[in-house]
Amino acid sequence: MAAGSASAQRIDDEFDLTDDVAPAGTNTAIVEIDGKVFGVDGQVNGIGTQGDQCAIVYNTDEPTSASANNKNGKVAQSSFTDIGFVILPVTSPRALDTGLVSTEKCKVSSSVDPAAGKGKVSVNCKGANVFANFTADQVNSFIAAFQTRKDVKIKVNQTGSEGSVAIKLNQK
Repeated sequence: MAAGSASAQRIDDEFDLTDDVAPAGTNTAIVEIDGKVFGVDGQVNGIGTQGDQCAIVYNTDEPTSASANNKNGKVAQSSFTDIGFVILPVTSPRALDTGLVSTEKCKVSSSVDPAAGKGKVSVNCKGANVFANFTADQVNSFIAAFQTRKDVKIKVNQTGSEGSVAIKLNQK
């Protein structure tokens, strides 16, 4: 291969991202740009009420748009992103594992710039089914787990019938 031709090749790898502001290791994602395979998988963790370990996981197995060149790449899914919620209680009976649920009003966008060590992920989910089948205690534990964080925002209306989750990961 001639000198310099390697830089003309498209980036091709799995890129591990960690948010710069969140507590260490609590907001991570993998952006995959590997041949014809594109995707985003991520997780945020926090401590909820009564010491509950709370996690929100998301993934995009079939993005609606993806692109890459020799410097950067982007992967996005405009709807039906899979999201899941897990509570591992310390002493309480509030265990929860929703598995990954595909919600219609849930989108993810991501970008990576490997040479600069930069990456971003944005997740926005909202609607009646975001917190479906949760007890009030379980919802409150998630709210408590992320209420002081700038990278995760959870909102639930007064009746609990509508809710939203917004996650931002920014690796600078």
